Amino acid sequence: MGNLKPWSPCIRPPEAALPLPVHHYDAVVAHFEVDGDQLVLRLTTEEHLEGIHRDLELPRDSVASARVTDDVWSELRGIRAPGTGIPGVVAVGTRRGGFGKDFAVVHGKGPGVVVELTGQDFERIVITAPDPEVEVARINAGRSGSGAGGSPGSRPEATDLPRPGLCP
Repeated sequence: MGNLKPWSPCIRPPEAALPLPVHHYDAVVAHFEVDGDQLVLRLTTEEHLEGIHRDLELPRDSVASARVTDDVWSELRGIRAPGTGIPGVVAVGTRRGGFGKDFAVVHGKGPGVVVELTGQDFERIVITAPDPEVEVARINAGRSGSGAGGSPGSRPEATDLPRPGLCP
């Protein structure tokens, strides 16, 4: 028994168990899909639990604009209710304020997508994304007057865009 050390909750885990870098997406994360005339925000099982919400389905014509942001945390507004929030780490769920309601799916720091909506329960959707340009292109594909630049015929079709998944 002389060789055994007492158990302590303060023992550091091995290096392999330390958190991943901020921009490493090793699993499928919330992402947008276009299903006919619907824009669908698909959440993972964990995000369903964190946000106390199911996938969001919105008419595509309710999307006023979609844009890339380099800092998703600066885009969050209001207070989280209901949902999960740890500042700088995770913000998933409904955000409420004098503006109305936003929906956020933010994990870690880094780039993301802001979707402005009209005529819906939520004013905006803010998500982190490993490739926000692809998400914005998917949202804007085939939309008239999307503000993404170029003519509607020059935008890639949603089916041609990669789907989020495991990192290579």
